[in-house]
Amino acid sequence: MSLRVVVYAEGAGELGGELPPPAAAGEPLEDRHLGPVHFLAKRSIELVRGVPTEAVRFEQGLRKKDAEMARGSDFVRRRTLLQLLVWPLHDMRPELAIVFVDEDGERARHKELCEWVRTLEYGRPPTVIAVSREEFESWLITDRACVANVLGSVLEDGGSPEDWPRGEAKRRLQRAIDESSKVNWASTSEVRRRICECCDLQVLRRGSRSFERFLYDLARP
Repeated sequence: MSLRVVVYAEGAGELGGELPPPAAAGEPLEDRHLGPVHFLAKRSIELVRGVPTEAVRFEQGLRKKDAEMARGSDFVRRRTLLQLLVWPLHDMRPELAIVFVDEDGERARHKELCEWVRTLEYGRPPTVIAVSREEFESWLITDRACVANVLGSVLEDGGSPEDWPRGEAKRRLQRAIDESSKVNWASTSEVRRRICECCDLQVLRRGSRSFERFLYDLARP
């Protein structure tokens, strides 16, 4: 059993692996292409769908009409988002697409993007819209024990990242990375990747309503 998956995300920090991704849509991604969201996605798929992580096959997604990679606000533009999800050739179409975006203060973002996706009745794979409360870093910093293990230092509690103002989770994580002597040789993307590899998904599920919603949606298609 295997599952072919395409992952989109707003920032290079979420997607970035050791190698740049292949240019052609549908090309398989090697382990060195994978970024933090890929590791979080495949572990989440195993948790709620029972597909082993080694059976999750990531492939390169579509580009925009101008042949550029979609980034940032591209995913909250209706026309662009829908274009990235329509695969004209059935045999190239992945079995699952996951779109990771930040809430950025827009409380209706998850509902709005899901409504856009539902208008595509043909040509798209089952699609999950993963919207982290305010920013992706709020998920990364929820399992304090994992972050402390990766960085070699204990993080202050500070309450639930879901309740922090916009930008706070990102600032706290980056400050912890900058102050860590354990990872001064590693890139920020590498640190994020390690957190996504080792974080306790049940801790994340309990501590983040937006991550729990992602798991719920992921189990449905």
